[in-house]
Amino acid sequence: QVSGPKTNLAFLRRLTREPTFAKGGVSTRYIEQHRDALLPPRPAATPEMLAVAALGLLERRLRQTPVAHDPWQVLGNWRIGGAADDVFLFRDGEAEHLVTLSYPEEADQPLVAVDDAAPFTAQIWHHYDDQGFTAQLADIRCDAVVVLQPRDNGVGLSVLTPGRTADLLYHDPLHVGAGEDTGHGRLTAPMPGKVVAIRITAGAEVKKGQALVIVEAMKMEHTIIAPADGIIETVRAKVGDQVDEKFELVAFKQAG
Repeated sequence: QVSGPKTNLAFLRRLTREPTFAKGGVSTRYIEQHRDALLPPRPAATPEMLAVAALGLLERRLRQTPVAHDPWQVLGNWRIGGAADDVFLFRDGEAEHLVTLSYPEEADQPLVAVDDAAPFTAQIWHHYDDQGFTAQLADIRCDAVVVLQPRDNGVGLSVLTPGRTADLLYHDPLHVGAGEDTGHGRLTAPMPGKVVAIRITAGAEVKKGQALVIVEAMKMEHTIIAPADGIIETVRAKVGDQVDEKFELVAFKQAG
């Protein structure tokens, strides 16, 4: 399993399973002659893989919930009058999928619904490291790894299951992405976290999209970028600071 760098792992898997290749019937034109089998269109993520992606994000969120008496710090789904649904919006290529986890009082397991399809039971049955787990999806059990890769336009996810990988984009409502104007010349922390890197100093001229500050939260690094060309007026944090959500990290003045 490889996540992050682009690889031809899927191509090699298809190649070694070709009967002609296994028998040694190869030539310099082999790929061209078997192009349809070796280089098929990118398959869409299955409902099961989308469910696994949602479970992985939910478990990561719950593991990061602090043990505290302050109810505003608790990220569980308990609400007065019934548990709240957990909703995740994913993009798979050009297609968007809505995954909803609900918690009926009469059910022992949560129900997951992908788009408008009928819901099915889904839960994590066993963890075997920080990112890997065994998921129980209705009557199917599968091992999975969900790897997060923050991007400018959301949070990238690689969902790895035996023989299959899906690369998704998760629309995180707390994510601050490229080109988003934070308003009033202020650049703030998207959520509570720790400042792990500062890439600029007061008075520096920066370009749109340039990395300014990196905040670590929920085991992810959130990069705060310049929304436009401009000048850094003030840096209000230092490496190692614990900052709250909406804390002003940088005072920014747009060029012109």
